[in-house]
Amino acid sequence: MSSLEAKTANYFYLLVLLLLSTIGGYVQGKNIFLGLVTTEFGFILIPVVLYLLIKGHDMGKILKVRKLEFRHALMAIPLALVGWLVSEAITIIWVFLVGKWIAVPANPIPVPWDGRTFALEIATVGFTAALCEELFFRGFFMTAYEGWGSGRAIVMSGIFFALLHVNPGALPGIAFLGVLLAYSAYRTGSVFMSMIMHFVYNFISIVVMKLGGSAEQSGSIPVEAFIAWIILGAIAFLILLKMVKRLKATTTPEYKPAWSDTGTFLRHSIAHWPMLISFIFIIGQMAFMSLLKILN
Repeated sequence: MSSLEAKTANYFYLLVLLLLSTIGGYVQGKNIFLGLVTTEFGFILIPVVLYLLIKGHDMGKILKVRKLEFRHALMAIPLALVGWLVSEAITIIWVFLVGKWIAVPANPIPVPWDGRTFALEIATVGFTAALCEELFFRGFFMTAYEGWGSGRAIVMSGIFFALLHVNPGALPGIAFLGVLLAYSAYRTGSVFMSMIMHFVYNFISIVVMKLGGSAEQSGSIPVEAFIAWIILGAIAFLILLKMVKRLKATTTPEYKPAWSDTGTFLRHSIAHWPMLISFIFIIGQMAFMSLLKILN
């Protein structure tokens, strides 16, 4: 069986985007938790699994379902914690700087006031999202792009992971998270590494939302908070660099160099028609939300 090609991942990305933007919004609007399970498994994971089975691909290899060393599993937790701080700092700084011109949509996930809601959010936002999204982005999508080079695969996985959230207020922060998850999966060779990190990241977000008592990001950030998060983010970033350095010292991944020039790569990635449509569609959605905010 021939290796998975990037263009195949592009087709599936467009399919997922269209499903999430249409049927996904409807089912999540009816019941957010049941909707999340439906969209994560039914729209993101199951189509990819069925395709790999039908085509006879090595599913374990493509999805990076490989054994993760215990020491790396332990490293995933503090990596996610510090990564959350950096990602949050990036988001707050971004909203402070451009919040007047971009839409910061309300979080559709309700505040987990009671134990039942909290448990449901851990199961859906935490576990289900980490499982399905990591198998898709750090498994299927990233593997498809590794033919163009490991570095490019990591960056593409992070960027298009962020774009799929269609949230202009959190776009840079989610992109940073996506790249961190992709790099961690690349270093260990296992999707379980990024899966654990993704779960911990979402778990922290749920806990913070519960403690904060609000499910919405504010488009107005006080100057004091802005300065505090710059300092905290810088400290967290320096700590993260040391942690990444330690991860790098304990792993020996299979590095695949970029074999083509940037122009050729872009023509087969972002400029490939499914990704071009996806990109225009997502940017158009975010621009429309921001325009409505300006007009209002």
